[in-house]
Amino acid sequence: MIGDVARIIISVTEKIESFIDLIVEGMEILVSQSSTIIDDVEIIVKETELIVTIVLSKGKTGERRQTGVCLM
Repeated sequence: MIGDVARIIISVTEKIESFIDLIVEGMEILVSQSSTIIDDVEIIVKETELIVTIVLSKGKTGERRQTGVCLM
């Protein structure tokens, strides 16, 4: 049984690491010079939604969630 728990913990850790890689890739978005302010705001909102979704998912894995944290 202890071996099963260890495998689950490793699996969850690997998933969190892959989410972090995804966030890092998302932050490397290059915006063309012809873009408007609205386009820039839209990209920022989408990145923030992804981060919020991941933070909420971490809470469901049994980790403690911190309330009142500003993501931007």
